[in-house]
Amino acid sequence: MPDLESSITLIWAADPMRHWGFLRQGIAGIDFGVTTDLTGMSEDEVVSVVKQFDQSAQVAGQFRRLLFGTPIGSLVVTGAAAGVTRKDRKWSIGRVVGGYEFRDRNPNDRHTIKVEWSDQAHSPEEITRLIGTNPSGRRSTVTPLGTVYLAEPAAETG
Repeated sequence: MPDLESSITLIWAADPMRHWGFLRQGIAGIDFGVTTDLTGMSEDEVVSVVKQFDQSAQVAGQFRRLLFGTPIGSLVVTGAAAGVTRKDRKWSIGRVVGGYEFRDRNPNDRHTIKVEWSDQAHSPEEITRLIGTNPSGRRSTVTPLGTVYLAEPAAETG
């Protein structure tokens, strides 16, 4: 079988508890105080609505990347951005299994995608080796990291 190609996106969790919440709930998400459900909106409509809450083009871009740049089947990486030293930071990797969902009852992450997370936590060195780039230096909450190539597991012979 051929190798698999997948886009990969970093979605920062603000702190270790939020990171744990992503894993426990099978999601990744953002909020930035945007309380409007963005379901069914075009990219331009999303940008317009988000700018009503935050004038920053960077924040609008992060919503656009979450809703339109993180398709089902792509990979996401998350780690706590604060509350732990870089040396102790643990990273998680998962595959997007569902599109955008608005979760009004989740005030820290109202805007989410469904993710099937790996059970394994990775050190900064391991995650860099796995995805081919070090996500630690990234500043945006939602950042495309490029494309990774994942080799198919070798078939068992017997």
